[in-house]
Amino acid sequence: MKNEVHSVQAGSPADPVTVYCIPFAGGSANSFSTYKAQDFPGLQFQALELPGRGLRGEAPLLTCLEAILDDYWQQLVPLVTAAQKPYVLWGHSMGAAITGWLTARLLREQVRSPLFLLHTSKVATRQPTDLVLHRLPEQQFIAELRQLGGLPAFLSDGSDLLRQFLPIIRADIRALESYTQPPPTGLPVPIRVLVSRQERPTPTEWGRWQQESSASVAYQEVAGDHFFIYRNRPAVGEQLRLGVAAGRPAPGPARAPDRFTISP
Repeated sequence: MKNEVHSVQAGSPADPVTVYCIPFAGGSANSFSTYKAQDFPGLQFQALELPGRGLRGEAPLLTCLEAILDDYWQQLVPLVTAAQKPYVLWGHSMGAAITGWLTARLLREQVRSPLFLLHTSKVATRQPTDLVLHRLPEQQFIAELRQLGGLPAFLSDGSDLLRQFLPIIRADIRALESYTQPPPTGLPVPIRVLVSRQERPTPTEWGRWQQESSASVAYQEVAGDHFFIYRNRPAVGEQLRLGVAAGRPAPGPARAPDRFTISP
């Protein structure tokens, strides 16, 4: 059964745009602390926080993606409903996959949808393999994460900080690897993909990205590694600026919103 919903007009050019940030596996709200509104005119940054980290550090970790999605949903919907202003969903790595599923639910339940999605270090959904990261012994788990570029450089081997983060990373990866729901396709929301040149997608991966949006998918490669968002903030800011500019309504009489359908 399909639900018929409507696209949402962006706010006026004077409205600030809130960027809701969803981190990578093992990340937290603090992962976006270097992004300040004063450095990016017209933007406000608000990072979402899962249990087991940051200000919610005493709460148990979630190891089920359905629970993670519900937790983000409970945080996000009151914010966008109360603000009634344009916003962007920015997900980094695992967070990029989550923003797609969240957007599909926003559309199904007719909650105000984002102007666009920003996916940084987006990892295209792959077919299941025999290697299940979250079940590996600690040293092999660390080695595989290093090879995949999934550990920030400041988490050095053997450090207390790495030992502190490992359970969080493992819980997040377990949730992602155990989820059987296919990623959404045909979202009527533009997507901007920003990746490092070290993680250039294969043609198959690029094809999957293109299927995620029925609106548009913009792609750019930049210098850096999986965590380029820390050393290459201007590239992220430029993609946000371009996406916001493209999502603003054109001057003149208001146009009737487009109609579309999306399956649950």
